[in-house]
Amino acid sequence: MKRFWEKILSLLLLFLVASCISNKIPKSQFHVFTGSSEWTKQEKKLCLLAINNYNNIDSTKIIFKKTNIPCQGQAQPILKTILKKPEKRTYIVKVQDCNPKNPLCFSLLPDSAKIGLIGHELAHIVDYKTKNFLQISATGIKYILSKTYKTQLEYQTDSITIMHNMGAEKLVFYKFITTSDLSDEKYLKNIRRYYMNSKDIIRIMSNSSK
Repeated sequence: MKRFWEKILSLLLLFLVASCISNKIPKSQFHVFTGSSEWTKQEKKLCLLAINNYNNIDSTKIIFKKTNIPCQGQAQPILKTILKKPEKRTYIVKVQDCNPKNPLCFSLLPDSAKIGLIGHELAHIVDYKTKNFLQISATGIKYILSKTYKTQLEYQTDSITIMHNMGAEKLVFYKFITTSDLSDEKYLKNIRRYYMNSKDIIRIMSNSSK
């Protein structure tokens, strides 16, 4: 029971942190880039390339933020906008910033791997846009409490990424992360447990091309 409430508290803290992030995006813009360090022109271009692979999020307000997170990427709605209609919400995609505790960061990824990572996080946004507040809350709770559900959701998200022409980039990301000397063993364990491996990615790519 104690572990249950610890997980619930973690979820609440996650949304609280997200709500503290400014969601003010100029009316003339749909995407902004912020964080502890600068986004290069090339990195911004890669994010836009990933967005262009989806046909329903090019006009979605998204904040791309470099920050310190326990993984390579995260995506969620900004809490202040979560009660709005899906098309009116603001979403945030966070990627790992370089720091002493996490030497493997977004800036060090190959360009193709960056597209694979961003494409995966955008697939989460595609899923969020099909859900209302209660459904998003239920997803978050089940994601934290159920390892089986987490695996199913991440496999589904990987599948969406592949079906939107970013399977090769997803494969580059997986291979780079799992072979890099900078990868943390705990993170590698999570990657191998909850996400598609190389064989799964290639299989889905092969099936989708038929």
